Amino acid sequence: MRQMTRRGLLQLGAFSTVAASLPFSKLAIAQAAAPRHFFLHILMSGGVDGSYLFDARSLRMTDKGRHANYLHKNSVRSIPVGVDAARIEMEGSNGTKALRTSLVNPLMAHWPDFSVVNGVLMSKDADGHGQNARYATTNQSNEGFDSFLPMVGEQSGFPIESVLFGFFPDGATPGANFSKSIQFRGTEANGIGRALANGPKIEENSALIRHIQERQLANAQGSGMFSQGSKKLHAALRSAPSLSTALQRATGTADPSTVDVLASLAIVFDYFRSGVTSAATLVYNRDPILDVHGADSATGPQMELIGGSLGSGSSTTAPGVTQNLATVFELLKTTRVNPNDPQSPSFFDVTTVCIHTEFARTMVSAAFFGGDVGNTGTDHNPLSNTVILAGNGIRGGLILGESDCTDVDDAGNILNVSGAHFAREGTTNNMALRKVMGKPFDFATMKARSDLPATFQATDYLNFSSVANTVMDIFAIDRQLQFRVGGNQAPILTSLRKPIQTIPG
Repeated sequence: MRQMTRRGLLQLGAFSTVAASLPFSKLAIAQAAAPRHFFLHILMSGGVDGSYLFDARSLRMTDKGRHANYLHKNSVRSIPVGVDAARIEMEGSNGTKALRTSLVNPLMAHWPDFSVVNGVLMSKDADGHGQNARYATTNQSNEGFDSFLPMVGEQSGFPIESVLFGFFPDGATPGANFSKSIQFRGTEANGIGRALANGPKIEENSALIRHIQERQLANAQGSGMFSQGSKKLHAALRSAPSLSTALQRATGTADPSTVDVLASLAIVFDYFRSGVTSAATLVYNRDPILDVHGADSATGPQMELIGGSLGSGSSTTAPGVTQNLATVFELLKTTRVNPNDPQSPSFFDVTTVCIHTEFARTMVSAAFFGGDVGNTGTDHNPLSNTVILAGNGIRGGLILGESDCTDVDDAGNILNVSGAHFAREGTTNNMALRKVMGKPFDFATMKARSDLPATFQATDYLNFSSVANTVMDIFAIDRQLQFRVGGNQAPILTSLRKPIQTIPG
């Protein structure tokens, strides 16, 4: 994957301007008639505690000192007990229930439009930020494997398979197949089209252009690395005219937002409607503020960061994460693909949306056993996660999956913990449990199972690979390319699927 620096922008502009005079390839011609269906992927980097969003823990667990529910009581930040003193229960149209907090109130106006997937198992082998982010895109925690993001973007035939705005966690690239993808830092993609439109023009039938094409084609005939590289370069030269033309249509936003994720979204809309790409990832970077672990990090304002201003006990007035995500939904639903046509569908109508973080957090801080449950820092927890799915091809208003560790007895022992969970945490001591884990999942009924497996088998659980495969299924990607768990394709979340809507290119 190419990381786009300022020098890279100049190189892209020069390359595309030179190549703009080349004859359009069959791919570029066919692209104009291709149906448009877009994919928006938002990765909230930093690891969001499930208790902040749609997988809250029981307040009784906080009373018994087993869970740091920052809204219920937080001695360090002096949050009054009256904030979310009572549980807030939500129910999906499929009958599955979950607890949530008031921090997600801004998103609830859009509840009929999105679905929540809880108890999602991330990487089984690692708990680092980059490793779990890679797992979410490649089904592997290590580098060097293909990502589903370019596979999704490839379906449109647009010249760029996918774009990524921001930094992937730990600076790692999300897949080995990103040769036709671009990474931008912040809003530096803004205005490339205007620069290209004002650039120099080259004679399309010049001897130089013909010579370059012929030499690359001749060098591409072998099977070695040099020939394969020449083949890719020749393909890039042939598709460059469509890229340059599309970029020139994407004139950029005149007044970028000061919030990177929203400014990047405006550019994504521009790139989608202009035919630059059909798949985009926005890394909503809130690390290291979210990534706090122990009592020494107790001043980290995670609650304010998620919810923005909460009134008493909250010092910030800036929009929180959930308010910005609500704005994303509002922009998707109010921005028309064709801004000049009042009958044009909105981007929400034709865009599949997936929002998640790389993992959830532990129930208590790393320093809990020597300190107060009010400490704000919590550790990494890949055993359970929450994912939001919405838009084209997705049914809204559903809750799929559940997580365990939802209640305690009078002595503080967490109830209904499976042997598989104890095995994953490496303890047999109930009082030593720190993590939440997804419950076993029945893919036939799309419901969490009530049994407590004695041993861990990945196929018993709702892995993120099923989320990725559901997206790939929406985009009709070959099942043989989809992600596997236990040697077989990870099951599709069929109850979330609905017919897709497309518009002509």
